[in-house]
Amino acid sequence: STALNELNLVGGESNEDLLKWSSLHFDGIAANLNPPAVTATNIALKNFAAHVLIESNGAMNVTSIVRAGDTNTPPTTSAPSATEPASADGGALKRAFAQVKSLLGMETNTVAAGMPKVEIGTITVENGELHFTDRSVTPPAKAAVNQVNATIQNISTEEMRRAQIHLTAMAGGTGLIEITGQLNPLNAKQATEAKVAMKHVKLNPADPYTGKFLGYRLTRGELNVDVDYSITSSQLKGKNLIVLD
Repeated sequence: STALNELNLVGGESNEDLLKWSSLHFDGIAANLNPPAVTATNIALKNFAAHVLIESNGAMNVTSIVRAGDTNTPPTTSAPSATEPASADGGALKRAFAQVKSLLGMETNTVAAGMPKVEIGTITVENGELHFTDRSVTPPAKAAVNQVNATIQNISTEEMRRAQIHLTAMAGGTGLIEITGQLNPLNAKQATEAKVAMKHVKLNPADPYTGKFLGYRLTRGELNVDVDYSITSSQLKGKNLIVLD
C-alpha cells in the first residue's frame, strides 16, 4: 500500500487554497508493462476540500496551475478589453467554462482507447467539501457543498460490468443531495443509469446572477429535484421532477 497525506495545493492570482486533503491511500496496487495494466483493490480519500475560484477578470484558479504545452510558460487568459467589461453578457463565466473545456481536451472514449487495462475495486470519499466563488459578478457569488461522502465500486476498462456509484452531500449545510447509479467512467459507450435527488437546496447563492441577468434580487427560495436517467446506445430516457419554491 501507499499514501499521499496532508496535500495542500494553492493557485490563482491570490494564491488561495485550490485543493487539499488529509489522506489519499492506495491498497493492493499492481502494475504490468507488457501488456500494460494497473490494478488497485481500494483507493480512499479523506477530508478533501476543493475550491473553484473565478477572479474579477474571468481567470480561473484551476488553469493557473497548468503550464502551456511542455514549456514553463504560464497559461494565458484573455483579459477584458476597455470596451468590453469582464461582466458583460456573462463573459467571465463563458471564458471560465472555455478554460475547463480546453483542460479536459478529449472525449472519454478517446482517453480510454489510449489507456492500459485499469481495474479498481473500490473508491471511497469521506468528508469532502466543494467551494465555488465567482468574483466577476457583484456581489461575488459563493456556493458550497459539504459532507461529501461517496463510494464507487468495480471500475474496469476491460469487462462489460458497470461501476456502482453512491454519493451523498449537503448543499449549503441544509440541502440534501443524493446520487446513485451505474456507469463505466472509462467507457462512455456502455449503458448508464443515474438517479439524482436534491431536497431543500437553498437558491440564495444564485442571487448575484439573477440580479445581473434578470434584474431582480433572489432573497429566498428552495430547489427540489428528483430525476432518473438512463442512456443506452446513445439514446437518453429520463423522468424529471423539478420544483422551485
